[in-house]
Amino acid sequence: MPNATVSRKLVRLAAMEVVSAEAAPIELLAESETCAPGVVRSKDCSSMRSPWAKARTLVAFVLLVVFAVFFYRAGVFDDGPALLWAVLSILISFLFWRWLQWGLMGMILGQVGLFVGIGVVRVVRKP
Repeated sequence: MPNATVSRKLVRLAAMEVVSAEAAPIELLAESETCAPGVVRSKDCSSMRSPWAKARTLVAFVLLVVFAVFFYRAGVFDDGPALLWAVLSILISFLFWRWLQWGLMGMILGQVGLFVGIGVVRVVRKP
């Protein structure tokens, strides 16, 4: 398996019908191409992301910002540690969205959990 990506010119050459094996390098006749060192993808799959995937990523990022602003404003309103709440919101969003791969529902559930957790801590700490 080659460790370098194939240039566009060579990829076009591989897509053409080859009459003899000497006409093109043997790597180009394979059914897969190398995207990065150690990563191989089929020629049947597209390297472009779908519009829905781009939209979900944009919505998730917007929700991340909205939740962070919400928790910051809630901290200012409640005279609490506003910046800490906003940072916790961002960390929880990334935890559920990127690391655990739970998607938008996981991100929303994480924010609800943060809201409940902050409420419980505020009730327990206040005399």
